[in-house]
Amino acid sequence: LALMAKLAERLKASGVEARLALADTHAAAWGLARYAPGDALASRLIAPHETQAALASLPPAALGLDEPSVRLLARLGFSTIGELAAVPRLALERRFRSKDRARAALAALDRAFGRSDEPFSPLAAPPTRLAHIAPPEPLLTGEAIRIGVVALCEKLLSDLELEGRGARRVRLHVLRADGGGTRIEVAASRPCREPEQLMRLFDERLGEIDPGFGVDRLVLEALSTESLAATPGVLPVLKAAPGHDDEAAAQLIDRLAARFGARAVHRLAPRDSWSPERAQTRAPHGGPRPDWSGQVEETPPRPPFLLDPPEPVTAIAELPDSPPARFTWRRKPRRVVRAQGPERIAPEWWRHIGRGPARVRDYYAVEDEDGRRYWLYREGLYDDPAAPPVWRMHGLFP
Repeated sequence: LALMAKLAERLKASGVEARLALADTHAAAWGLARYAPGDALASRLIAPHETQAALASLPPAALGLDEPSVRLLARLGFSTIGELAAVPRLALERRFRSKDRARAALAALDRAFGRSDEPFSPLAAPPTRLAHIAPPEPLLTGEAIRIGVVALCEKLLSDLELEGRGARRVRLHVLRADGGGTRIEVAASRPCREPEQLMRLFDERLGEIDPGFGVDRLVLEALSTESLAATPGVLPVLKAAPGHDDEAAAQLIDRLAARFGARAVHRLAPRDSWSPERAQTRAPHGGPRPDWSGQVEETPPRPPFLLDPPEPVTAIAELPDSPPARFTWRRKPRRVVRAQGPERIAPEWWRHIGRGPARVRDYYAVEDEDGRRYWLYREGLYDDPAAPPVWRMHGLFP
């Protein structure tokens, strides 16, 4: 109630007269805000599960019905929503001559009382920048539409480049002369500054457009932009890979997302955790680009292949904090010729509440006599007689 009162005060100070309501359902709040008597906010703040009682005294117009339906209900003798809700559903349907109006009235009751879902889209943020074309004659062919989209891309990216930015996610609206239309949204792995970059993505989707009797308007919105000066971070293993072409990889990702949908393509993004198995997460294509700088500069090299879960290892170390001299993994003994470490990683103690004490890990990067490199750790310390340490294999280096 205090939050609603504060919001009402701010709206009034801005010169906006508003009536606010809060209820279990969107339809109920809509009706209460418009038809509840009095000016006090308390009368329009409905406690959970009291929606039906709060709406009972309101007129049927509070259900959001059209004017003919409201007049028909008045002729049938219904002056309140409570009277309408008290009539059995089958009997109410018989009072209407039109089945469509009967179903609309019942559906409005169900939405208001929460018996059926009422999905609605929240207000979306306005586009960062847009460009539009209204051709003198309707566009009837796919080639003509493509020429218009190219012109839009050139205009939009030119305006963004003046601000030092490029487009990451754009949406194309194709509006037909008959009132219909098509909407196509594409996303890029890095900010686009050249029209050809966007057109490679749109070419995968332009076949979905049905021109009908002609397209009389094209609108291109920039939903997400980024600075052209920023360069995307790349995992160190990719930087070190011979022949790695970051631009070609970005184009491949963009084409896959354009063809199969952004939800089908994910990228790895860093997560604020020191635990190696939690240090990365999946991020959707087209979202903010991940920043790997912290992972590259502040931690020793990590293997690109992690075992989930880490596998048990039998190891022998010469000293408590020394790397293993020999270890057996998957029934095969291995002798260590080179080693680096330890790298001590403290546990996230809040994740171990109720599951026993948290134990530190000492990680070692080792190489055996055959040149194979491994990443294993010792969990626990030798000075704890109640819980001797255990060794586990966590990852493999290429």
